[in-house]
Amino acid sequence: MQSRPISEESTGKVSVKFWQEGGPIKCILQSIKKVFFYEFRGSRSEVSFLKFVAEKARVLEQMVVVVCIECFSPGDDNVRVKLKPLTSAKWNSKACRLELFRSPVTDGSGRISVS
Repeated sequence: MQSRPISEESTGKVSVKFWQEGGPIKCILQSIKKVFFYEFRGSRSEVSFLKFVAEKARVLEQMVVVVCIECFSPGDDNVRVKLKPLTSAKWNSKACRLELFRSPVTDGSGRISVS
């Protein structure tokens, strides 16, 4: 399932607290195994959502974040800095892999190293 793009600008005021106050989301808690997040721009609300999923998903095996091409520059640590709260989160599933890619893929793999 994929959400539709919206034409409105985000207020950027969605935090982890917002997701926690909404109560448990059964599919995230019990059954979601893979999350693909396309066109990541590094907003606080995007990071908050991904962090919420990472900290709640019990059976999550893979989280793929595809970074918007405008937000990625080779040699730039901007993406790593924006994802710092996610990489330092207390992941519920210790076996989950976080993978980052830039969009669109132009050089073969497109993989961004997070180590």
